[in-house]
Amino acid sequence: MYSPRQFDEPLVKVMHDLIRAFPLATLVTLNASGLEANHIPVVLLESPEPFGCLRGHVARSNPL
Repeated sequence: MYSPRQFDEPLVKVMHDLIRAFPLATLVTLNASGLEANHIPVVLLESPEPFGCLRGHVARSNPL
């Protein structure tokens, strides 16, 4: 994915701080109807180093 230099953030700690401050992700999927976006709460796990892992939750009633 193209990332313009002015929007690039090379520091993992800064990205982790941002995720902790705003723990909501948008999961975009493609189905027979087209693109669908769902907001998913996430928790940042520190391992594996150096980037960590995002763990999210999708409600059972969500057709996703």
